[in-house]
Amino acid sequence: MQRCEAMLMGQALALQSISTHMSRRVLGQEYQKNMESFFVMALKAQNQCRMTLETLSELKNPRQATFVRTGQTNIAHNQQINNRRPPRTRKNKGSGPNELLERTHGERLEPITAGGAIGNDTRLETVGTLNRPAHR
Repeated sequence: MQRCEAMLMGQALALQSISTHMSRRVLGQEYQKNMESFFVMALKAQNQCRMTLETLSELKNPRQATFVRTGQTNIAHNQQINNRRPPRTRKNKGSGPNELLERTHGERLEPITAGGAIGNDTRLETVGTLNRPAHR
């Protein structure tokens, strides 16, 4: 593993020197397009260097494996996932959508009924019939 570690460290150093070199070239550019292209290359080399160092760190200090049983537990979100289906205990009572709007049979929750148009504002009155053709 020493050869792998040495190879990854050499790669990280090379990518860091590429990133530094491209960053220096940005300062010497006169045109915006050239500056952007060198800066993008510098940032890509820096990101590759970061990922190489993360790989090296993972190689030296591996994560411990965790084994999860059938009822999986997600510790990060503090949630539990059950893979078994719970038994069905409720039967469908045939409840309709309007049962929630009534306290007792036939009595609505809203005691106010819809009224007609108020004569004060003529803009809110109902629209009259339109002259439409019989066949479209």
